[in-house]
Amino acid sequence: GQPKALARELERFEGEGVAAARREPVFDAAQIEFLRLASGLQTIAALRSAAA
Repeated sequence: GQPKALARELERFEGEGVAAARREPVFDAAQIEFLRLASGLQTIAALRSAAA
């Protein structure tokens, strides 16, 4: 059940990121892309360790 919780957490994080970007465009596209990439890599690492 851990990967599902991680997926929900990632969705929530991305939803907040999108909402924040709409509210105040302080983040530029490169920063948002970096944050998405970083969270994706964390998720992949967590899923790999959960599957191991």
